[in-house]
Formats: sequence, structure tokens, C-alpha cells
Amino acid sequence: MQRLSILRRVFSSFILLLLLTSISVVGHAREWAGLYHGKISGQPSQLTLNRAGNDIIGVLDTEGYRYKLEGNIQQGKLIGFCRDIKSGETGQLSASVTKDVIIIRVVLPGYHRPARLVFERADDTSSIFTKMASL
Repeated sequence: MQRLSILRRVFSSFILLLLLTSISVVGHAREWAGLYHGKISGQPSQLTLNRAGNDIIGVLDTEGYRYKLEGNIQQGKLIGFCRDIKSGETGQLSASVTKDVIIIRVVLPGYHRPARLVFERADDTSSIFTKMASL
């Protein structure tokens, strides 16, 4: 009888640990995906990110001028590139996310210093799939 009670407690603890791990993974995935707003050179900008596993794809749109972002998450940071959709020029990027803020560092061809871009999560994420479908 006592063994059965111990087994139940061990099993319950295992299930609880499994649930907490699942919640943590889902929460971590949400940190990246979404719709964000910021400014680039004083112009309103929108960042749309989608996540599949550790892969991130997104669009950065500033007044109709668009960049495609692609990369993957390595040790909690996004490492990848951004491509100017019109010219095809490609730059390297790295990004980190903290709660509802994404900070992107990007180095574009011809520039020696990285640009630092800050975006905050938007409340309305209804247009994410529309933006992603237009790629």
C-alpha cells in the first residue's frame, strides 16, 4: 500500500514536471513570433515574425520599403540575415528578445557599424498571417 502511494506521488511529480516543461517551451516560442512596432530613421515601422521550431522568418516594413528576415535561434538569440526585397542586398543580423521588446542589430553592405533597431510587441496580431502570405 505504501509503495503504491509512493508510486502515485512520483508519477504525479513526473506529470507536473512534464506540464511545466511544455508550458515553458510554448511560452518561449511566443517570445519571438508576433507583430511589433518601432521606428527607423523616425519613420513608423512594423516587424512581423513567424516561428517554426528554431527557425524564424519575418518582414520588416518601413513605409512600404521591405526587408525579409530569416534566421534561427541559437542559445536564445536570433542569428541570420535580412534581405532588401527591392535591391536584393543582404546583411547580417542578430537579435534578442526580452518580454515584449526585440532588439535587432543589423549590418548592411557598405556600413561598418551595426544599426540597432528596437521594436515593441503590438497588441493586435491579426495581420500577421496576411503579411507572411504576401512574401
